[in-house]
Amino acid sequence: MNLIYIVLILSFISCEYNLSQKNNVNTQEFLEFIKGKDSLVDDVLNNHEKYRLQIIYGQVTHHSEDSVSIANSSLLKQGYYYPASTIKLPCALLTLEKLNELNIDENHYFRISDEFLCGNITHVNNSHKSRDSFHELIKEMVVVSNNVSFNSVYEFLTPGYIKKKLNAKSMNNIHIYRKFAGCSMSENLKCNSVSIYDQNDHFLYKQEASVLNLSEMAENYNYNKNNLIGTYSYRNNKTIKKPYDFNYNNSASLEDLHLCLINLIYPSTVGALNRWNLLKSDRDFLIRLLGMYPRELKNDKYSDSEKYPDNFLKYIVFGDTKSSVKRSNIRTFSKIGLSYGFTTEVAYVVDLELNIEYFLSISMYTNQNKTVNDGIYEYDEISKPFLGKLGTLLLEYESNRTSSNTPDFSSLKLLYD
Repeated sequence: MNLIYIVLILSFISCEYNLSQKNNVNTQEFLEFIKGKDSLVDDVLNNHEKYRLQIIYGQVTHHSEDSVSIANSSLLKQGYYYPASTIKLPCALLTLEKLNELNIDENHYFRISDEFLCGNITHVNNSHKSRDSFHELIKEMVVVSNNVSFNSVYEFLTPGYIKKKLNAKSMNNIHIYRKFAGCSMSENLKCNSVSIYDQNDHFLYKQEASVLNLSEMAENYNYNKNNLIGTYSYRNNKTIKKPYDFNYNNSASLEDLHLCLINLIYPSTVGALNRWNLLKSDRDFLIRLLGMYPRELKNDKYSDSEKYPDNFLKYIVFGDTKSSVKRSNIRTFSKIGLSYGFTTEVAYVVDLELNIEYFLSISMYTNQNKTVNDGIYEYDEISKPFLGKLGTLLLEYESNRTSSNTPDFSSLKLLYD
């Protein structure tokens, strides 16, 4: 075994995340299994510092029909990463929770006022032209990662509410204080009022406009020079020799995002206080969305299979192929983030025919020219195939595991019938 694989074995740290663990991941066995099977996987692992690689692998064991445990192992942790659109996962969960708590039906539509306007205000304008519900917005926000939809969700949740609710679930390392609209730091803390109506245009609820104090946001951040990424930055149509500053941006620990998904898929594995407060219909709705392909939205905008292939925003397992036929028995319930050279995906992978499952969360950085914000990154060349190949190797590895209890995926299958 070469030196890097010995280092990787030592780097595998068991992370309980308050989960009941009755089994342990055999990290040495896993690393020996993947070693030498793919040159790209070997190269990325051997250069993990260059790629700022982080991996969390969750191994699921069914002890009986009603007893499940998940052993999580964290492989490598390379400092700061930018989560980009992966933060839409906790925001989708919180939105469904809030609608449930307010007793707002999935068909009720909303209007966003214009007390505070900055940057891209498409989401405000759209709310006055359509009769979309938040459920409709969540569909596009999750499946095709629509930023305009997210901006409406952000206004409805508000940054203070997001932080309070996540902290209550012990997810203290997710900080969401920005829309994807190009607003300044202080402008992002101002949220317009939101009014909700039923399908008969009857007024139901109004959330007043709010402004979060900048100091309240600042309490969650410490300036860190390690958040200065790259050698060059591209700004105002020119390249300057200065790293890009990610301080005070949206951030999230990969561990917390990993736990977000586990709490949704297997709520029984966490304490009651940390579970998402969702109706079964809402839980099924979001799980279905996380596993959907763009074509399954039944929306003409996403019917072009060349522009929106099945692996459009699904890299784990699917990143190394565009063929949906070869892997029709596999679903990845996932949320991905792609920005500034960072690729992050949080996934629950299921082979519905072979009854194989696992959780896998990965973040990596590809930026060969070391210039941030120029739009030139190696997503297609490196991160996309790496996530695809590692996910496939994990399916092979899991297929060799023996278990006395076979998981029942009938409820997942029903979501797509």
